[in-house]
Amino acid sequence: MPRGLGSTAVAGLFRALAEHTGDFVGVMNDAGEALLMNRSVRGASADSVLGRALEDFLSADRAKELRELLDEARRQGVANGSETQVVALDGSLRLFNERCVKVSPP
Repeated sequence: MPRGLGSTAVAGLFRALAEHTGDFVGVMNDAGEALLMNRSVRGASADSVLGRALEDFLSADRAKELRELLDEARRQGVANGSETQVVALDGSLRLFNERCVKVSPP
């Protein structure tokens, strides 16, 4: 944690950075529920996926692949990732270079 910043300030800083980056940023808990998203991968509002499991807004195959990446990052404690295509709600294909990292509480 940056020196002099409490966990509330760090959370605010993280949210501000996530909301203003051009990249997609999502935070999932160990149960695979969305805790924070700056936008939805498929084009739905971020609020419509918060608190929901991966399987609620991704295909079963895609959710399984992402859970495997998240589990591997959690077990090994190092970043991993892959490139993937996601079909948006408007039918367009979106290419993502995703990175999964374990985030430990402060």
